[in-house]
Amino acid sequence: MNRISLGLLFAVLLLTIGCGGGGGGSNDNDAVTADNAGLDNVGPDVAGLDVEVPGTPVTVVGRVVDFATALPIAGVTVTAPDAQPATTDADGSFSLEAMSRDGLAVRATMDGYTASLVRVSAAEAASEALPPSVRIALKAVAATAQLDAAEGGTISDASGAQVTFPANAFVTKDGQPVSGEVTVTITPINPYDPADLQAFPGGFEAINAEGEPGTLFSFAV
Repeated sequence: MNRISLGLLFAVLLLTIGCGGGGGGSNDNDAVTADNAGLDNVGPDVAGLDVEVPGTPVTVVGRVVDFATALPIAGVTVTAPDAQPATTDADGSFSLEAMSRDGLAVRATMDGYTASLVRVSAAEAASEALPPSVRIALKAVAATAQLDAAEGGTISDASGAQVTFPANAFVTKDGQPVSGEVTVTITPINPYDPADLQAFPGGFEAINAEGEPGTLFSFAV
């Protein structure tokens, strides 16, 4: 199943879209994801240049909790660039051996929750006193809907938050239309609540085609 993760900052909504069926979007390599879009890590390939960027081995430790209850979550998959995935223990803790290239991003995913992403800075990764320690809060998915990719449709949750997709809105990273049924989930986030924004997956950093860092300003991320 292909997955797309998006956030709308118009009363922020987090969406996960799973694409199934035939047509142009039936395999995992076609989907636009946080991983293959470079959101988890800006890797060596920038603007088409295959440049080997040296990395520093780093051990990241942390804990994953439920956003609403602050209780630990067991069985969460935690990943980072150039690292073997780790799984959280009964107390929500994990340890991950990764590579730092000017810092790194740590991603946590589990069924029923919206994926979250936290960044470990280069300074934290380089610290010899203590390994980087992160706390990741996962917010439960608020609503799930099955939509026909060719027809589009609307998904909404109990709070009234909703997103409408026009017909043929779902495409692969190559621009090919996805056919068949797609699974869409949404998770509302209040942009005026600093605590709520902590559940947003990642920050708003970006790198343009010239490899220059910047900040995303958009009503849809």
